[in-house]
Amino acid sequence: MLKPPSARIGAAPDLKCRPSRAGADASPPPASDTEDVEERPKPTARPTGRKAAKAAKKLEQEETAVIIEGHKEMIAIAKEKNKRLANLVMLAIMRKDILNLPDIVWAFYRRKQRKYVAEMSEDEEDVGDQD
Repeated sequence: MLKPPSARIGAAPDLKCRPSRAGADASPPPASDTEDVEERPKPTARPTGRKAAKAAKKLEQEETAVIIEGHKEMIAIAKEKNKRLANLVMLAIMRKDILNLPDIVWAFYRRKQRKYVAEMSEDEEDVGDQD
């Protein structure tokens, strides 16, 4: 006499006979997102008064003024940096030994050197006029 498939030794268990475990394997429901978020205060029934509105506007103008001053300082720093870089470029060109360069390169550097000499002489004249 043959035994049913679930009773055989070494046989795979018959899954049809087992009760469903869907309820046991189910994960808990996800936590709601509102638990971690702080509750925002409800707006009051009264509108903002004139005094509070003026104070808020004044505070905003002060913050804007601070931001503008910061930008002005950054612009001044950038201009100073650009002047320094221009001076470094001028020094590099003025120090360049152009005697052994090809004619085209020599003409370029010579034109740049003359330009810088002219600018320096204009600056010296401007300084002389202020005395």
